[in-house]
Amino acid sequence: MKSAGAFVVSLGPNLPGLANSVSPSLGLKGGIVHLWDVNYLYGFYVAVFIYVSLNLVFPAQEISSRRRFRAIVWSEAADLESDIESVSADWKWGYC
Repeated sequence: MKSAGAFVVSLGPNLPGLANSVSPSLGLKGGIVHLWDVNYLYGFYVAVFIYVSLNLVFPAQEISSRRRFRAIVWSEAADLESDIESVSADWKWGYC
């Protein structure tokens, strides 16, 4: 949703210039039409600013892959430790 919002905000002001370049008979005049001349710069910088701002205000809630990997490693280490303890207990009492 954040990327879609940044896209819409950066694209919206460029639409009158696009319409005027496709159909000059519309007769649109003013600065909003001339924004089309620098649409790449405007669109890129506004989209980056909006996207970064939204990510700072509303950070992602997913678990990062590093934290997920750490959780898997710790759970497997705990399983391995319990297996080692059960085997050592079996050796201690002579069940093996």
